[in-house]
Amino acid sequence: CVLVIIAAAWLGGPRAMRWARDRAAQGSQAADADAGATAQELYQRATERLRVYSRAGNVDRAIAQLELALQQQPEYPLADARLSLAYWRKNALSPDEQWQKQVRAHADRAVAGDSNLAVAHIAHGLAFSLRGDYDSASAAYDRAATLDPNNWELLWRKGDLEVARKGPDDTAEEALTQKWEERHKG
Repeated sequence: CVLVIIAAAWLGGPRAMRWARDRAAQGSQAADADAGATAQELYQRATERLRVYSRAGNVDRAIAQLELALQQQPEYPLADARLSLAYWRKNALSPDEQWQKQVRAHADRAVAGDSNLAVAHIAHGLAFSLRGDYDSASAAYDRAATLDPNNWELLWRKGDLEVARKGPDDTAEEALTQKWEERHKG
């Protein structure tokens, strides 16, 4: 392990060291910026990070921001719903029972906090889907559709659900196309 670090430092030289120092400074600047932010600002920042979930560190940073938002405002169903989705994404990247428990817990809190919040039902649907309870997931997504029928995230999740039901031989594109056509018939 020490040899790998020495080799990386030797190969990368001063440029690699500057890069590592700059990355550490960016992380502390982001934490400093979050310290004075309101719960709503933290929610917005986390939502933006989750839109680019593939960027290294975005999911973990979004989780930290949402947890801070919930510390500031414990009764914040929208943040609970988004935190559930963030933990779902974290579980998708590195499956772990602790992330799955967080998905369920925050989805349950979001729905209990505001049953008229579409994203709460989307999170609930993901929690059910994660357990393999596709019928309950579908019911949660249907409830979300009555609240916000044009939600892009809902359409994406319904497509994922259809793929999960059909199995890996069917494509997501087929499932999404079918749902889109059903939804937009004359």
